[in-house]
Formats: sequence, structure tokens, C-alpha cells
Amino acid sequence: MKKKIRIIIEPGCISCGRCQDLAPAVFDIADRARVNADADIQAHEEAIKEAARQCPVQVIKVQEE
Repeated sequence: MKKKIRIIIEPGCISCGRCQDLAPAVFDIADRARVNADADIQAHEEAIKEAARQCPVQVIKVQEE
């Protein structure tokens, strides 16, 4: 069984848009990064992890449950 992942966006987002560029089906940028409510997180797991790695302020955290 595949583990589920959970995305946490900590305070400090600078709204650079990198996460949205890497995973547009998951992230949306307004005043800060947000996870789209209807996003299929499991289907975009690798893009989400890449967005977390490339976040310039390291506020995107991915937890496996």
C-alpha cells in the first residue's frame, strides 16, 4: 500500500511561484502559496517533493503518513 502524503506550508512564503510552476495542479499563489482544495496530491507526489526541494525559503514540508 502506498503511503499518503501531507503538505504543510509554514509561515515565511515569499510568493515566488516556483511551487506553482512545478506542480500547478497542486499549488496556487495568492498572497502566499496554498494547496488547491481539490488537488490530487497522490497523483502529483513527485512534483510536490520537487517543489519542496526547490522552495527558496524551505517552507514547503512533505510528510508521509
